[in-house]
Amino acid sequence: MTIKSILVPLSVAHLAETTLKAAIVVAEPHQAHIEVLHVRPNPRIISAIYTESASVPNVEEMIRNAEEKAAENTRNARAVFDKIYKSKTLKYSATKPRVNGVTISWHEEVGYEDQWIQRYGRVTDLIVVSHPAVAGASASLSLETALAESGRPVLVIPRLLPVKIGSNIAIAWNGSVEAARAVGEARPFLAAARKVTILTAAEPDRGQCDMEPLRRLLGWHGASAKTKKVTSQGNIGKALASAAEECGANLFVMGAYSHSRVRQLIFGGVTRHMLESATLPILMMH
Repeated sequence: MTIKSILVPLSVAHLAETTLKAAIVVAEPHQAHIEVLHVRPNPRIISAIYTESASVPNVEEMIRNAEEKAAENTRNARAVFDKIYKSKTLKYSATKPRVNGVTISWHEEVGYEDQWIQRYGRVTDLIVVSHPAVAGASASLSLETALAESGRPVLVIPRLLPVKIGSNIAIAWNGSVEAARAVGEARPFLAAARKVTILTAAEPDRGQCDMEPLRRLLGWHGASAKTKKVTSQGNIGKALASAAEECGANLFVMGAYSHSRVRQLIFGGVTRHMLESATLPILMMH
């Protein structure tokens, strides 16, 4: 298993540089293709909510302002895209090229980003997104959609990008289906990692999980992992984040848990606290 296609939603211009650079770091050892998705909101759809309570001139002015703002954001995002891919001497290609190396392409759509992430995300190997705490509410919805609706692993990028991603990996393990899926999707990273640490913390409904079976499995795949039990003192997500940082990890692998089966994922406590506490990239799978 390898990574050959990476989807990068870039609808927030001021976060485009960090997110795209992270995707390049991941793509380089795999000579993967990076598919950048930029979604412009449709101001007329958004403004329809306010039509009944606003006069027509006010609505039209609101639409013009929204269109101007969206156009400016697109120009800024594209400028960052052009700057990075040219400085990195990447090859621009929308189809599989005959040459080796990292390739990149730009796709621009109109509408709601979460809906386009569903469509593009289901036919890629990995989705790279900005941390929702940095990017805002729309990015949080995009992350939830990527996890709940794409069926693909999602790499969440913090504000400060580490030099390397995946050379030192920490895994949150509780024996769940979600955690097993996350470990499975992390195999391209685990195969190349210099250090792997399996972390577990006692959960109210599960207790302490046995890490030895996972350690043996990783050994069959050539990864010599260490194990560590974490004392949570009530906040498991925060404790796991701290333990991962103590290990010097530059990638955290975990399952994304929810207490809901509805379309929009409602994060469970551990996942939510992990997202709030971690300062390193997180590879998640629902």
